[in-house]
Amino acid sequence: PLSTTQTPHMASEVPSLQDAAQAALRPVAQALVQIGCCAPCVLRYVQHTRTDQLLNGAKALKTLYDINFEPKGVCCACLGILPNILDVSFQEILTNTVAQAGYECEDVVLAITTPLSLNLRHHSIMLYLEENFSDLVGKTSIIADVQPVKEIAKVLLHNLVPAYLKIPYNSKSPFRITMTFEHPDTELTLELLQRLGHKRARTHKSRDKRSASAQQQAVSAAMLTSVLENVDNEEFKSNTSCPPDMPAQPCVLLPPSCFADSIFLAGRYCKYCRELSQTPWILDGERHTELSVQELLQAPILARIKADEARFSSAGREDVDVRMLGAGRPFIFELINPRRRRIPAELLAEMQAEVNASTTRVAMHDLQQIDRDETAVLKDGEETKTKTYSCVVWTEKDYSGQPELLAELLSVKDLVLKQKTPLRVMHRRVLAVRDKMIHNIKFEVLKPHFLRLWLSTQAGTYVKEFIHGDFGRTLPNLTTLLSCPADILSLDVEAINMPWPPSVKSAAAAAAAPVAAAPVAPVAAPVAATAPVAATAPKEPLPATVAQPAS
Repeated sequence: PLSTTQTPHMASEVPSLQDAAQAALRPVAQALVQIGCCAPCVLRYVQHTRTDQLLNGAKALKTLYDINFEPKGVCCACLGILPNILDVSFQEILTNTVAQAGYECEDVVLAITTPLSLNLRHHSIMLYLEENFSDLVGKTSIIADVQPVKEIAKVLLHNLVPAYLKIPYNSKSPFRITMTFEHPDTELTLELLQRLGHKRARTHKSRDKRSASAQQQAVSAAMLTSVLENVDNEEFKSNTSCPPDMPAQPCVLLPPSCFADSIFLAGRYCKYCRELSQTPWILDGERHTELSVQELLQAPILARIKADEARFSSAGREDVDVRMLGAGRPFIFELINPRRRRIPAELLAEMQAEVNASTTRVAMHDLQQIDRDETAVLKDGEETKTKTYSCVVWTEKDYSGQPELLAELLSVKDLVLKQKTPLRVMHRRVLAVRDKMIHNIKFEVLKPHFLRLWLSTQAGTYVKEFIHGDFGRTLPNLTTLLSCPADILSLDVEAINMPWPPSVKSAAAAAAAPVAAAPVAPVAAPVAATAPVAATAPKEPLPATVAQPAS
């Protein structure tokens, strides 16, 4: 269209200028055809990269330059990649790959890996053009920035993929197909770099017995570009052909690989036994527990979502011999390379019910799909959440007839502890003294020498060590508060006071619940000495006697 400053006479000159440039480029196009470039490569070198032109390269060359294009063999510029993409066999490979992989996807993006030797061939062609058409080639000339093969391939695929796969092409799609093209020229490229003095290429090549694509990772395109920018043109031409020779064979397309971005599921779990680790417990190749909470929870999820792997994280962790009661512990599964992306509420309820029907050792609640951004909630809550514990404690002194004295001794509020790294975790935790807080303590006398305590604590407090003192590594502790030895017999986590993830209200979730559990009282609610919090699992019997604790 005419601008506001153009006159009709000026506008009439525009087509003539375009015609002049097109006429000047005709010898360049003919030369590129002569040295063995494919039609799309000829067009990209002479700056014609409209999609309709690239898709019908021979027709475009006839229309633009009156060239009757006939391919001479494998393209010396792209090694046959662009004609391959336009071939019907490529469509078959792509559609079969996606069909066999079984992904549910709304759109797709393709990642393409091309041989390093394309950079070398491009440099050789540009030198050839500069020598023969110096007035047309250069940064300020008609032929300036030539689109790389990879970018032209993306332009073609952006238009072809929707027709092939019946889904749109989206550069931000979570579903990605990676296509890798290999060619024996890669080895020759590495040898050339050695001759030009690239020491890093020499080092990798001397020990590299991998495939061509694996070898070229040792020498990046940036390294090659750096060498080519600094090498003398005559030295370059003395070491390789200019223009490049036509290859004897085209690039080989390796089997395409599919990958989907992770999806995330969140929920809460309860643990009702004292012989189950949270995650697989394997030391020196030997399992120390038969199963784990993670494995029991993830089995039906992996099967239904068809993911390669499930990465488990949670709001803290309990010891093997500690139960997780109440509303449960918040957790997240990151599902790696899932075949399904959108998980309906019905399927979530089915997976939850399957877990809860398969075992009495754990239970899952409030399973839901979340966004990646929500996963930060677990980390953010590490230092702010509080926990409620219950434990059965033995004391050397009998307080069964002195509840008032016991209430006085345990009437603490926001008691600050100095906890040196416990002996039992020294092998995996840094030695340090950590300040932790006991917010309050409630109690019930069970029988002579036996108490049940409820403790509201800061996240990260070592409760076992608070009870027995860990040989003085935790101060103060229950032993110092009562002025008599004490030890812990059993420990339960009653509540993780964290309002996430939100509760899922559904009939399916309610039907899947394994054992009805009375809710745990909030942390701030007072607990009467004679009216303890309702348990979420059957009470365990107390021993008739207890030995003097080692601590």
